[in-house]
Amino acid sequence: MPAAMTSFPFLSAARRWRAAAGAGFALLAWLSGCVVAQVGASRALDAPAAAVACAPAELPYALPGPVLTAPQLAADTLLRRHFTAPTLAAANRYGLAPALHQLVAAPLGSLARLSARQRVGEQLAALALLVGSTTAELDCEEERADQVADYLLDQAARRIRRYTLLAIVLGALGTVVTGGLALLEVRKSIYRPVGIAFGLAGAALGLLSLYAPDARISYAHRRNALADIGLVDLGPVTTQPRTLAAPVWAYLTAPAGATGALSRREALLHRWQTTGELGARSSADRQRLLYLLFGRGGTYAASELQMRANFYDQLESSVALLKQELTQLAAQVAALP
Repeated sequence: MPAAMTSFPFLSAARRWRAAAGAGFALLAWLSGCVVAQVGASRALDAPAAAVACAPAELPYALPGPVLTAPQLAADTLLRRHFTAPTLAAANRYGLAPALHQLVAAPLGSLARLSARQRVGEQLAALALLVGSTTAELDCEEERADQVADYLLDQAARRIRRYTLLAIVLGALGTVVTGGLALLEVRKSIYRPVGIAFGLAGAALGLLSLYAPDARISYAHRRNALADIGLVDLGPVTTQPRTLAAPVWAYLTAPAGATGALSRREALLHRWQTTGELGARSSADRQRLLYLLFGRGGTYAASELQMRANFYDQLESSVALLKQELTQLAAQVAALP
């Protein structure tokens, strides 16, 4: 008789069966641990994202003066004589035309002119601070979405590493168990199914790491600047924004460039819906994302939070360009005698 068949003659059939049962219990324990780990990971994502106070503490800034109509602005020859047409149009959008008229109408060297110049300077400084405050809020919302997206991506990477490690351990354990059962002279009809079970368990863990659904998280944004940009799709267009301050809203809704050109708000919305992140999606998926991104919040995946952060980054860049108009206006005010 071969040596392999006489190595353990003292083992009875009952002991061999107990060894096979122990291997089966070992496999069950590993699979149970995997399930428990997965449940723990899913529960960790049930908690809503922590709220971050990105909104300003006070009410939005109002325009310092009335906005003149196009005929009124065209009739003011005094303003047209001292300011270029683009700069004068920008100043009128931000309610600065009345203060500028008082400045250029005051006699040179008079106390009234000095007081008017100081008033214009204060209004320009307040507008500049408003732009800085708005861009800071938009940047805060961008970073907030990015941080939660990074958290979800980190959870997904941990899940893949966990499944990969368990698949490797199960493969090695299956080899050891089946080899041990063979040495114990357990019948092939017993240890071969055990080896197959270990192999199937390892394959299942590998598939879970590849095809597991994306982790999602509850993410609220009751104050949402993107809603102002997407009003055309969420309801009737209003003249007043719900989040952005009036001067910023006036800048975003004014035609950019030549007459008839799209406003910056329209250009942003068109870019997002056609050539941007939403352009390659189906109509139903695009509409769902529009309501999710422009609404009060919902359940987000990591890719959707990254999309939201990207939208905020583009909106922040557009608002920051308002400083160019303020710089040109401040330069022409400083050039006045």
